[in-house]
Parts: sequence; C-alpha cells; structure tokens
Amino acid sequence: MGLARTAKLGLLRTLQYSGVNGLVHRSKWRSQHLLILCYHGVSMEDEEAWRPGLFVPLPIFRARMEALRRRRCTVLPFQEAMERLALDDLPPRAVTLTFDDGFHNYYALAAPVLAELGLPATLYLTTYYVDHQIPVWNLAVDYLLWKHCASGRRIGAELGLTEATVLDGPEAARRVSQRLARLAEPLSGALKDQLLARLAGTLGVDYAAFCRERRFHLMTPAEVRELAARPGFRFELHTHRHCAPRDERRFRREIRENRDRVAALTGTAPAHFCYPSGEYDPAFLPWLRDEGVQSATTCDPALAAPSGDLFRLPRLLDWSGLTPIEFDAWLCGSGHMVQRLAPSRAGAASPDLPS
Repeated sequence: MGLARTAKLGLLRTLQYSGVNGLVHRSKWRSQHLLILCYHGVSMEDEEAWRPGLFVPLPIFRARMEALRRRRCTVLPFQEAMERLALDDLPPRAVTLTFDDGFHNYYALAAPVLAELGLPATLYLTTYYVDHQIPVWNLAVDYLLWKHCASGRRIGAELGLTEATVLDGPEAARRVSQRLARLAEPLSGALKDQLLARLAGTLGVDYAAFCRERRFHLMTPAEVRELAARPGFRFELHTHRHCAPRDERRFRREIRENRDRVAALTGTAPAHFCYPSGEYDPAFLPWLRDEGVQSATTCDPALAAPSGDLFRLPRLLDWSGLTPIEFDAWLCGSGHMVQRLAPSRAGAASPDLPS
C-alpha cells in the first residue's frame, strides 16, 4: 500500500471515529447527492486473487449490500434515481446499484443476494457474449496463464507463436498473453475460442470442464429473460461488442445492435448507457443524445450532483481492495470529500470484452 493510500485511510479512520462521518451522512449536502455504486463480477472461486479490481468475493459483496441497510441508505432503481437527481429531489442517503457486462456470476451469485435483501439493481449488458456462449476470450486467456504461470510449461509453436516462452512466473505469462492477443486480433470469435481451447490443452486444463464452470461466460438469453421478468432487475446499454469506436457510424451501430438485443431479450426499451472500460470522449455525447440515450455513467469516483452532466455520471467502482472503512465513508459522503482532496482512481475500470 502506498503512502498516499495509507494517509487517506488514516484520515478516513479519524473521520469515522470522531463522528464526522455520521454528521456528513445526515447532512443536507449528502441528501442532495447520489452515490452510484459499480460492480462487475462476484468471484466463483479465486478470481479476485487474479483481478481484484474486477471480481469481489461473495462474502464481501453481501457485506456491502448489508451495509446499505445498516446505514439506512435509500436504494433507488436507476431510472427513478436519474429523474430525482435531475429534479434535485433525492431522498436522504440516496444510492443506486449498477453492474457492468453481465457475467453469469451476476445471475448465479449477485442476483440472489439482491433479491433476498430487496435491492433494485441495473445491469449494463454487453450482448455479443450473450449471443455467443463461449468464454470472454481475453479474460479466459489471462486467467489460465495466471493460474499456470509457474508451471514451467513451454508455450510456442503449438499455438502459432513464432517465439517460445517457458512459463516461469507472472512476467512470462504476461508476454504470452500479449503475443496471443496480437495473434488473435484478426480472428473471428469462433477461431479465438479454438485458440483458447488449444491453450487450455497445452496447460493441461480440461477445456470442456472449464466451460461448464461458466466462470468467464456472460448470462444466457434465458437467464437474462428470467431476471428481466423479476421485480427490481433492469437491463440497460453497454454496446454490443464492449467497445466505443471514435467513428460515428461504428459507434451508433454498437448502440443500435446492443439496444435491439436488450429490447428483444427483456421486452423493455433501454435508455441509459455505460461507457465500456469507463472511457469516454466528448464526441460521444451528441451521438448518444441522437440515439435517444438519457444518461451515461463513467468510472470516475465521486457522488453525482443535480448540477452535474447526466452523460458524465460518476460512479464508485467497488472492488476487493476497498476496505470497509473506505466503503462506509463513501456511503456517508466523506469518501467523496477526501477523494476531492487527494484524487485517485479506485479499483479498475471495466475490462475489455472483445468480440
């Protein structure tokens, strides 16, 4: 942990134990701001050890959701949160929950907790890997190489690489991952999946069993439909291929394909958007407005204010390394204040999910 993070945690502890957090939590200022929480995945096994900014263990996720109740936060459906934010009519301690991408673990692990606690949530669904039920290629490659980075196995010609590498640590695994990414760039999704299967075989992994675990699969169309039919679960826009091209024609195509698929799966009309990987460009804003989009969220950590831009909405990305003191400070509002004093990106942005 760096010195800046240590100092920030020390300040947050002081605010908590001195009672300042409680004062901020009950303040008029907090009642005029909205905390938009962001999640990606809930670990099915050890994924948080590999990507702590992307996956949260189930016990931590449950503890976070229970903290909302303990702090008497008002958890709003996203559409209502946007309407009340624009009108400066938020209830006390307003929070809204968002999830990115649509991993199977949302259906299997997160949704049961949300339903049990009666918490509404919005999922920004990217749809290519819903339609194509194969593992998200780059995540699965990185995970398998991470898992076997000290195996001593030799990776090279059997995967089409011109240079062989012995897996003798994390750096070697990163080199292989980068080379495979370059090799796979022109390939179709089906050919990438064949390459992934060959990698698994080279590493001694049963690829069929790996796929059955669905650790890096998105939800099936049936799972999306099932959740969409239940109260409290809403699906919104995240592009079809999890990318935001700077070319207007391609960008609009991503939005339209995504919107058509979400609408067909859920029977609703999605109107809110999340920038893939948290990356946004001012050029996107008129394109989004022209497409009928009403808001767009980023991964910039802050509380949303009525005076803010609805197309640059900030969110707190919750992650495995965020301590309970930090999370509580964000619920109260003091986390936002400390963030303004010492800016930093918490966690990690949404992963790239290429087609």
